[in-house]
Amino acid sequence: MKPYTWTEEHDRQLRDMYPYMLNKDIAERMGCSVNTIMRKAKALGLKFSDKREVYHDQRSRILTDAAFRDGRRPPEKKKDWKPKWTPESRAKLSNTRRLMYQRERRRLLYNLPPLTNIRVNLDGRVERKRRKQKQNNKS
Repeated sequence: MKPYTWTEEHDRQLRDMYPYMLNKDIAERMGCSVNTIMRKAKALGLKFSDKREVYHDQRSRILTDAAFRDGRRPPEKKKDWKPKWTPESRAKLSNTRRLMYQRERRRLLYNLPPLTNIRVNLDGRVERKRRKQKQNNKS
């Protein structure tokens, strides 16, 4: 970008627009970079606290622009959208889990190696993984 030449008219415009507009919008309107606007505003003694109301009012637009800077947009919900966990899906999951435990118990009874990381006792109970406790060896 070419160096931007400031005039008294540009200074006046910046002082008028600064409290009511975002730096990005001012830069687009004046044809310079956002860094140029920030540097000149600091040189003119304009403070960010003058803009707090502007940023508060336009917060949702600012956050959306920041999140989707590269042009991506969030996917829209489909018309036939359903929540992830329905009673049917929960029942199917619990049934699948129950069958998996049964298979592991059978493998254990016939001395076969386990297929999963699930530990099953001979009495059919599922062992929970416990965290290893750190031992403080002070010698």
